[in-house]
Amino acid sequence: MKTKFIYIFLCFILFACQENQTSSASSTKSNEDKYQALTAAIEANPYNAEAIYNRASAYYINNRIGKAKDDLDQSIEVDSLYLPSLKLRAKISFEENRFQAALQDLNTCINKDPEDEETHIIIARIYLFIMKHQEAINHVNIALRINKFNAESYFLKGYCYKEATDTTRAMSAFQTAIEQDPNHFKSYMQMALMAYNQNNDLCVEYYNQAIRIDPMSQEAVYGKAFYYQEKQQYDASIATYRNLLKLNNQNEKAYYNLGYVYLMMDSLDQSYKHFNAACRMAPQYANAYYNRAYVSELLGKYQDAMNDYRQAMSLNPEHTSANEGLERVKKTIKDT
Repeated sequence: MKTKFIYIFLCFILFACQENQTSSASSTKSNEDKYQALTAAIEANPYNAEAIYNRASAYYINNRIGKAKDDLDQSIEVDSLYLPSLKLRAKISFEENRFQAALQDLNTCINKDPEDEETHIIIARIYLFIMKHQEAINHVNIALRINKFNAESYFLKGYCYKEATDTTRAMSAFQTAIEQDPNHFKSYMQMALMAYNQNNDLCVEYYNQAIRIDPMSQEAVYGKAFYYQEKQQYDASIATYRNLLKLNNQNEKAYYNLGYVYLMMDSLDQSYKHFNAACRMAPQYANAYYNRAYVSELLGKYQDAMNDYRQAMSLNPEHTSANEGLERVKKTIKDT
C-alpha cells in the first residue's frame, strides 16, 4: 500500500512539473511580449510618466524589483508629481525597511493632494509600524475628516491607542470600526485580545464574531479555546480545540494544549496521547517533550520519562524544569 502511494505521488509530481514547465514557459513568453509592448510605448513617447510607470508596475508584479525601481526613478524624473509612481516607489521603500524614503514620497503625494484619504492611511500605517503613535493618529484623523465612514481608519486609530496602552480609547475605536463594517474581522480580534487581558467573558463573543466572519481562522478558534482553558472551562476548551484540529489536524499547539487540559483533568492517558501528537507534529518542540516526560513519570514509565527529559534538554539546554525532572526520575529509579 505504501509503495503504491509513493508511485502515485511521484507520478503526480512528474505531471505537475511538466505542467509547471509548460505554464512557466508560456508565462515567461507572455511577460516578455508585455514588456516589449510597454517598452515600445515608452520609446514612442520617452517623456510620458504614465507609460514608464506602466512598465515599472509590470516589473514589480513579476518581482523584478531592481528594474521596477529604475523605471520609477525615471518616471518621477519626467514628472516629479506623478502620484502612481510616487506611491509605488514608497511601497517598495517600505518593503525594504527604508521608512523615511517611503514617507518622503508619500508626503509629496499629500502636498499635491491633501485630500487623498488612501495616502493618509498608508502614512498612518508606516508611523504605526515605526512606533510613532501620535503621528499615526494625526493622519488617521485627517483620513476620518475626509471620510468618517471608513472602518479601516477607526481600526488603525484603535491599534494606535492600544499600542499606547490607552485601552479605553482603543476599545471605543474598534467598536466604531465594527459599527461602520460589521464584518471587520481585525477589530473583533483586537477586541477579543483586549477582553482576554481584562479577564472579560466578552472575549468569547468577540471570538465568535470573528469566527462568523472567517470560519477558517485558526487564530480565532485557538484564541477562544485558550480563553476557555485559562478560565478552567475544560470541556468547552476541549471541544474548541477539536474544532481547531478539524481546520488543521497538524496544529501542534492544539495537541499540546489538549495534553495540558487533560493533565489538569487527571486524564493521564489522554494527556500522554496529545503530548505525543505534539512531539510528532513538531519535533523541535522542547516543552512538548518535557510534558510528555512528566506524564510518563506520573504513569511510572521512568525510562520513557528520562529519554524525553533528555530530549527536551537537548533542544533547550536552559530548560531547568527538564533537568529537575531528569534528576527526580534518576533518584526515583535509584530508590526503588
